[in-house]
Formats: sequence, structure tokens, C-alpha cells
Amino acid sequence: MLVFDEDGRVSALGFSKEGLQHGPAMLFSGEGQLLVVNAWSSGEINGPFVGFFDSGRVATQGSYQSGVPDGPWVAYHEDGWPKEEGVFERGLRSGLWRTYHENRTLEAKGEYSNGVAQGVWTFYWDNGVVEVEATYVDGVLEGPWVSHDMAGVVTVRGSRSDGKEHGAWKFYHEGTNVVQFEGTYERGTRVGVWREYDEQGVLIEEEDFR
Repeated sequence: MLVFDEDGRVSALGFSKEGLQHGPAMLFSGEGQLLVVNAWSSGEINGPFVGFFDSGRVATQGSYQSGVPDGPWVAYHEDGWPKEEGVFERGLRSGLWRTYHENRTLEAKGEYSNGVAQGVWTFYWDNGVVEVEATYVDGVLEGPWVSHDMAGVVTVRGSRSDGKEHGAWKFYHEGTNVVQFEGTYERGTRVGVWREYDEQGVLIEEEDFR
């Protein structure tokens, strides 16, 4: 089975059985570059899947079951180093997933359950230092939130509820452990007394949000 584009060039190659696509298949760009190699069973994508960059390097590698991604999955940067890796279960992300910066250092890691982020996730600067530690419940930020600068010094500390800032928050002067601002959020809105301090920790101003 051959499929041609409007210019008469082959855009797809595969096989059919009883009127349904079945067996190995390939997709091509308008320039004839191989884009995808996969397999079909009775009209559904089923089996190994490989996607390619225009350069010919592998962009994505995994497998399908009954038309959806299932099993180990890796997406690559164009230099061939992994960009993202994890596992799909029946089309949904599951278990530990990792992403990587272009310089090959870890960018983020955390768990998925039924396709949504769950539990503690850690995000990294491209020098390997932790940027953010956050907690997800059913894909929504919930609980402690801590961010750091590229030297690992805490810049912000607080918590979230339903994705919004909630509870006590502290913001620190750059490169120090001296608080610059502190106060309380209620579902993303500042409430109560907020305080600002100079770099020596001396109170500069108070403002009451009522």
C-alpha cells in the first residue's frame, strides 16, 4: 500500500489486511525524509514506534498497544541524548519520569499516576543544582514549595493549595538567607500583615492586606 502526496511523492508505505492497515509502516516528509516507522494490527497502531528528526536522527522511541503508547518511552534531543524518558500504561504516563537539559544534566524528575503528576517533584538548573522542590496531588500543586538560585541558596519558601499560594511565604534577599518579604497568602491573595526587611534583616515596612 502506497500513499502519495499532492505532488506525487510517496508519503506513506504500509500493508493492509481485510481493508485495515496491518503490519509494518513508514511515513515520509515531502522531501522524502523518513519520519516514522511503526506497526499496525487490524487498523490500530500496535508494536514498536520510532520517530525521526529531519536530520535522520531518532527523535522518539517506544511502543504502542491498541492504538495508544504503552511501555518504556524515550524522546531525544537532536544530538541523540535523551530529552525525556519514562513509561506509558495504556496511553497514560505512569511511574518515574525524567527530563534532561540540552547539556545532558537532569532537568526534572517525579512520579505520574494515571497520567497526572503525583508526589514530590524536583526541578534542576542546568548546572545540576536544585531549582524547585514541589508537591503535586492529582496534577495540581499542593503542599510545600521551595525554590533556589543557581548556587543552591533558597530564594522562596512557602506552600500551595489547589495550585495557588496558600499559607505563610518567605522571599529572601538574593544570595542570602535574610528574609526580604514575608506574609500570608489565602488561595493566591495576600492577606494579613506583610513585612519587608533590608539586607541586614531590619524591618523597613509593614502593610496590612484586609
